[in-house]
Amino acid sequence: MKNPFSRSASFVLGGSAAIGAMLAVSVVASAGGGFDVETEAAAPARAADVLPSFSRARTADDALPASAQAGLARLLAGGAPSEALNPGTPLPTDSRKTISAYGQTTYLVPTDKQQACYVVSPSGDAGCTDGSAIARDGLEWGLVDPDGFDAGAPTVVHGLTGEGVTGVSVATGATSHPAIVRDGAFYLELQSKPTAITVRFVDGSDKEWTIPAPPAP
Repeated sequence: MKNPFSRSASFVLGGSAAIGAMLAVSVVASAGGGFDVETEAAAPARAADVLPSFSRARTADDALPASAQAGLARLLAGGAPSEALNPGTPLPTDSRKTISAYGQTTYLVPTDKQQACYVVSPSGDAGCTDGSAIARDGLEWGLVDPDGFDAGAPTVVHGLTGEGVTGVSVATGATSHPAIVRDGAFYLELQSKPTAITVRFVDGSDKEWTIPAPPAP
């Protein structure tokens, strides 16, 4: 797994080869709970094809606000380490608004290289994906905690979901917390360190991943 566009702070990433985060990175982890991805699904022709929000008509409410455009600009400002890891230029005229919760709103934006980026506004968390992990697993997920795990600010668990996903829940020990899921994205804030994430599909089946403990500071 690669995380080409990461910045500072505490972040755990599960999912694809291209998804990244604006605020953080202390460890990068695979969806299976390890620290490497041995095999990856082929990327779809367009990442937007596996995100439900792009299958509906765009409305005026989907317009990308200035704060979200700034978040994407910060994400991409440093450039990719190689052309293979370059998600392309975002196309804000085809953006989609997904979840509004906890005072934050998540937007999805396709790129001219057939990938898709997400940006959370006003927090500025952002990343891009080629869609391969969504096609394979039904989701990509990340954890962000701007002041470090187990400190004052809540831990944010957010990510992207594919067609056929009906729910996402995050465990903190023996307690399960349902995330808000809408239009190909999910979002949750927690006061305790998450230990596992589960996705449920329309056929009633589940997939679960252990969230690896972050390394000691």
